[in-house]
Order: sequence, then C-alpha cells, then structure tokens
Amino acid sequence: MTTTHQSAVDLLGMHEIANLLGVTRPRAWQLRAATDFPAPVARIGGRDYFAATAIGQWMADNNRQPHRTTTTERHRLS
Repeated sequence: MTTTHQSAVDLLGMHEIANLLGVTRPRAWQLRAATDFPAPVARIGGRDYFAATAIGQWMADNNRQPHRTTTTERHRLS
C-alpha cells in the first residue's frame, strides 16, 4: 500500500463506504474482497482509508449508485 497526500476530506473509511453504498459493514467488506475494489491509500490508527475519487470510479464502473448522498459527498466522489 502506498500512502499518498490525500486530505482527510478525500479519504473514506469502510464505515463511510458502507453508508455511501447503503449496505451493511459486513457487505462492504465482502465488496472490498472483490479483485477490482480500489486499494487503500492510507492506514491511520489501524484502519484503511480509500481515495474518494477511486471509490466513485469503482461505483461508476460497477453500476452502483450512491445511497442518499449529500452534495458534498457527491463532490468528493468526482
């Protein structure tokens, strides 16, 4: 895993990804196990964090729509 210089606003943890997808955290972890799921870009406090833009692209590539997102959240994914 490579750590990049993402700002905290641009990072998503698995809890946020589960909320974004409208799935349970165990289901989010199952999706993470898929070979095409983006790699984490940072590990903070023992937790992996993902680039919001990479998650947004993964969602687009896999025909997944955000679940009840705000304008700010949609902006983070683009």
